[in-house]
Formats: sequence, C-alpha cells, structure tokens
Amino acid sequence: MELFRLRLPNRVNLLRVARAAARAAGEEFRFPEKTTGGMELVVEEAASNVLRHAYSPNEEAYYYVSASLEGDALVFRVQDKGMPMDSFDLPQYDPLNPDSKGLGTYLMKTYCDGFRYLNLGKEGKAFEFLFHLPREGIGYTAEPVQTGQEPMHITDKDMVIRPFLDEDAPQVARCVYQAYRYSYLRDFLYIPEQLIRVNRSGEIRSIVAVLADGSVIGHIALMMGQNRRIAESGQAFVSPLVRGAGIYKRLKQAAIDYGTQWGLDGYYALTVTVHPYTQKVNLEFGARESGIHLSYSPAGTQFEGIKGKVTQRIPVVIFYGAFHEECMRRIFVPPHHRAMITRIYENLNIPVEVSDSEPVDQDYNNERTVFDFKVNQNGARAYVHIRAPGRDLSREMRNLLRLFHDQGIELVLAELPLGHPSVAIATANLEALGFFFSGVLPHGFEESDALCLQYLRIPELRTDNITIYSPFSRELLDYMLREAKGRVTVINEEKEGEGV
Repeated sequence: MELFRLRLPNRVNLLRVARAAARAAGEEFRFPEKTTGGMELVVEEAASNVLRHAYSPNEEAYYYVSASLEGDALVFRVQDKGMPMDSFDLPQYDPLNPDSKGLGTYLMKTYCDGFRYLNLGKEGKAFEFLFHLPREGIGYTAEPVQTGQEPMHITDKDMVIRPFLDEDAPQVARCVYQAYRYSYLRDFLYIPEQLIRVNRSGEIRSIVAVLADGSVIGHIALMMGQNRRIAESGQAFVSPLVRGAGIYKRLKQAAIDYGTQWGLDGYYALTVTVHPYTQKVNLEFGARESGIHLSYSPAGTQFEGIKGKVTQRIPVVIFYGAFHEECMRRIFVPPHHRAMITRIYENLNIPVEVSDSEPVDQDYNNERTVFDFKVNQNGARAYVHIRAPGRDLSREMRNLLRLFHDQGIELVLAELPLGHPSVAIATANLEALGFFFSGVLPHGFEESDALCLQYLRIPELRTDNITIYSPFSRELLDYMLREAKGRVTVINEEKEGEGV
C-alpha cells in the first residue's frame, strides 16, 4: 500500500522536503528516534546520489520519493529517469580505508533492514530501503476489515459445484476478496473481464461452488502449462463465511473428476506451509509430495480467518496426483541426488529406470542451450524451462540471473529434463551458480519429467513459521536445507541465526 509519492525537482535545496517526509512516516508508525534518523539519512543520501549522478549539470528534471507498506515493513523508494547505472559495479566501501569509494551506498545499507537496487527499464532506476515495523507499529496498521456478514451454515442441497460460467466472474471477485482482501497474487481474479478471458482461452479452467442465489462461495482452477496434458490445481479459496463445511474438499474432488473427463494425465498442487489443511487434503485425495519451493509466495499474503498477514516469503510443498496409472519411464539423474530422486519416485508410486548421467557428454559440449523463461513480477519469481542444456548453459543462466536481479526477483526456479543424458553436468553448472535441489516434476516436459532446482535471494528463512504435515515432506525439507548450505540462513526458536 503506497503511503505517499513526491515529485521533486532536481534541486539541492529541496532535499529537506524528502527528509521531512521520511521522518514523518517513521514517526507515524512509531519507530524509535534513532531509526527515524536513519530513514532521513538513507533517503537524503539516495536523493543526493540522484542529484550528483543521474542528470547532466544544469539539466532540469524530476525524481520521485515514495513510501509504502509491504507486509510488516515500511519501504522507501527513491526513483529517477536519469543516467542508467550498473548495479553489479557499485563500489564497495572499506571502513578500514576512509579514502575508498562507495561510502554513500555503505551508509544506505547500514541504516536499513533491507536494501534493493531496481533497474526499471524505461521507468528508470530506483533504490529501495526496508525498515521492519516495530511491534506497536504493526498493531497500528493491521486493523481487520469487517465484512458485515455473519458466518453461514451450508449443506449439500444449498449449493452446486460446476464449471465456471461468465456470469460467475463478479461473484468470484467478491469471494477472493473475502478470503484474501487484496493480497492474492492472481490479479485477474479480481477483474471479471480478465477471469472470463483466461477461461475462454483455455489458459485455466475454473470450477466454482455456487449458492442458489448465484453467490460464489468457493473456487478452484486447473491451470494449463506448457505440457497441455498436465495442469496445476490451484487458485483454491473458500469464503471465510462458510469455512468448516467441507467445501474445499468438494472442490478438490470436482477438479479431479473434471480433469479426468478432460483427458488430462495428472495435476500438481502447490500447498502453502502457513497451515496444514491443503497439504492434508491433497494426501487424502491420493496426491503425493515431489518437492518443496522454499521461498515461493511473497511476504504480505493475508489468510483471512486463519493466519492474518504473513511477514516472510512462504514455502510451498509440491504435490502430484495422477489421473490414471503411470507408465514406466527411463530417467538420468545426477549421482549425488540419485537416492533422493529415487525416494521421490517411490513416494509417487511411479515406476522408473534410473541411470546416472555421464559427468561429461559429447552432445552437451557441442550444443547450445535451448530454453525459455517467464517472470511473475507480483510473486517476485521467475521460471527457466531448459529444454536442452548445452555448453553455454552457465553463461546464459548467469545473464538471466543478472536480469532477474535488476527486476527484484527473489526466487528463480530452473527445470532440467530428466530424460536428457547430460542432466548431471547441467545440474553441476547450475549448482555452481548457487542453485540447489527443489524436487521432481512428473511430466514437466512434453517427453520427460523435470528436475527442479531453486535459487534464492532471501537473506533468511524462519523454519519455526513453517508448518509441515507429513514425514516425507519433513524429509524433503531437511534434504533441501542441507543442500542449501551456505546459501540460506535458517532461523528457528531454539537457535537464532543458524547457517545451513
């Protein structure tokens, strides 16, 4: 939620306006005096950097200073449309050498809880500074929204579950608002015209629970990916007015029934770890765990009536459910992940012939990487679909990571084909860049299952806030945390700041 946005001329005498706005925001959210002074300093330093470097001498231009709330943090942004800069070439100040360059950036990073540089393309560039709200500040901003409605008691005869119709779209928007307010990442669910469009195009297939008066009280969707025979089961929500009536389970069963009728092979479900309910339901319906993305959903997602706003990025457990018996397939695996990948297939009850791929493959050395990628800006995550790894994989991925860094992406998921004999060397190349194990995705490619690796740009992970339902999910989580050694700092109730 944006609090204010100032448009300031690039004149030194107006720096005091930016400082005053930063101080006022800090005082409004009850930050201590020392922190409020730090807010003034970082905003002034970033604005001064704009005045010194963004524009030519005597050039008349403007820059922007804004503040917003993101989850439990107050975030300041200083943005300009002046000369681009290389975020990877920021000078590193050495406190032991007062003459070294980069003091301004060093001070900006020192006085805030989080620092981001954003390359915004045609919109210029920005520095962002994050300050975690004090406890009293969080209480001040987190007043609940009242629906003005009493909980309803629903029986089977009161509703029908069926495929989505165009006229359901406004009611779906009302239902997702009741469940998540405006924190749900899929914007089109709030916009009836867009929800109608994606259903008509076949990008998703929505299923709704509807009362006799036309009110939508629940929604689930099968979302089609690159392999059109596999869908992701998601965008599932139930109005908090009818929770506890078993509607989510009925929606889940309907999605399975319709998916079978539509000729699909199976489905994925990404279940949040804020609560155990969706994990438990997927197990009840026969789906099984195949991986975990440790930092999937951004902080600030609000679970109305369950958890409130979540203040860290949310891990998700990946479940896979087959609509019919799976056939035998041959896969190549990196030797150091062979045991875990074998365990995953056993858990999924999918027969496989497992072969160690060659550490060096001649075809790999002679091929260019064939890949595509997409970015989910709202979720601050990116997906890289590597159809054929080649000798330029490291270079191509390094370029992508740089691009994603400038866009503020916090999670990168890379998929490799387990049917490709060079998966071992491709995995080694990606792990050398900081990727680590995330799981297996059956039918991730048209002709092959996928090995999924993840790359995180989060500084820490609070495991005491993660709810894991099953023993196998715990086994997966423990394995990934071991594989993430040196890349993630784990914090839990028993031992603060434990590096893994």
